[in-house]
Amino acid sequence: MDLSVELLNLSVADGGGEDRLSALPDDVLIHILALVKDAAAAARTSILASRWRRLWPLLPELRFGSIEHHLIGAVLAAHKAPDLSLILAHTNDASPESLSAWLPIAARSLSGAIHLEVVRRESETEIGERCAAIDLPCFKKATTIMLELGFLGLALPSSGVFAQLGDLKFVDIQLHGQSSGLGDLLSSQRCPSLRFLRVSDVRGLDNFNIQSDSLLHMKLSYLHHLQQLTVVAPALKSMA
Repeated sequence: MDLSVELLNLSVADGGGEDRLSALPDDVLIHILALVKDAAAAARTSILASRWRRLWPLLPELRFGSIEHHLIGAVLAAHKAPDLSLILAHTNDASPESLSAWLPIAARSLSGAIHLEVVRRESETEIGERCAAIDLPCFKKATTIMLELGFLGLALPSSGVFAQLGDLKFVDIQLHGQSSGLGDLLSSQRCPSLRFLRVSDVRGLDNFNIQSDSLLHMKLSYLHHLQQLTVVAPALKSMA
């Protein structure tokens, strides 16, 4: 049974009219909501009472299972926790425009990890014919960014510091803009805390120049059309 339904059953008055959840403190209820592990299901608990409407936006983690991608922005906009430690989103056939709409909202509040996986039914060729790209905002406080985009286009930010970013993973991505953009993003000036880098099946990367004082582990694979790779990383321990 859906945990949100179980919560509803617990909250519905018994024959004696007692709400068995009403006596629990807010922090316990937030912990219970976290066990739902689906942001949309947690939001549905708003029908229980006004108290629940103010509790689910305080969840420290948001997981978006198979939710319709156009709802993610609304959930993020309603979120009110001072620190958001995790955004986990698995979407089907999301457009670059819809993703570009909610990623800036996520960037403002995220202080932990984001894992975005986009599943596309179109072929890579059909996707590549489109001009639109996802605009990646600067995640100033994020510690981990993992993007698996089903070969959608990605435009990297030309400025901004990813100050806390320690782990970056790019998979199945078509980079837009200058080929040197990824190397610029990964520089010590813009990613001073980067330690783990994984780049696989990324298109549009002809010249990859990595200069990082903090990078420890790097794995590169299936970089189609890569012509030149330069790595200056004095702390590097492993490269595959």
